[in-house]
Amino acid sequence: MKFKRYLMIFCLAAGAAFALTGCGDQKAQKEEETQTETNAATEETEAAKEKVTEFKDEQQTLSFSEIENGINFKASGTSVVFEFEDIESFDNSLKMEFSLTDAAYEQDPVVMSISDKQAKYQFDNLEKGKEYYLEVYPTESAGSDSEYESVQKKNADCQLKLIQ
Repeated sequence: MKFKRYLMIFCLAAGAAFALTGCGDQKAQKEEETQTETNAATEETEAAKEKVTEFKDEQQTLSFSEIENGINFKASGTSVVFEFEDIESFDNSLKMEFSLTDAAYEQDPVVMSISDKQAKYQFDNLEKGKEYYLEVYPTESAGSDSEYESVQKKNADCQLKLIQ
């Protein structure tokens, strides 16, 4: 009789230990999955963060060599003007254009082609206090890498002014 009682207690203890071990494995597996998802989300966020140039004042001038991927700025009014200080020295052989959107990409971008003779470009209907993002990019491909680098080098000293 004592032997049966000990055997029963042993079986119950072994069953409980087995059940708890299985639950522990599931908990560890869920924690590992959660950590993996968190790491993946962090990596995506880091990859999405491009290095951009920030306009901090209401009026500021930057050279094209200072613009990395685009320009972020906070609207201090309902319109903004981007002005080339010397449009004649700007090489527009690759048909450059501006694209302005809100920094959260909630609105469709407003696109303006850069003309060889037009120095000022005005964007209207901005929301005061909202962050915006301006890109400047070519719409035509260069014939070669050296041609592209030559255009970049010519435009490096061109000054672009933000006026709000």
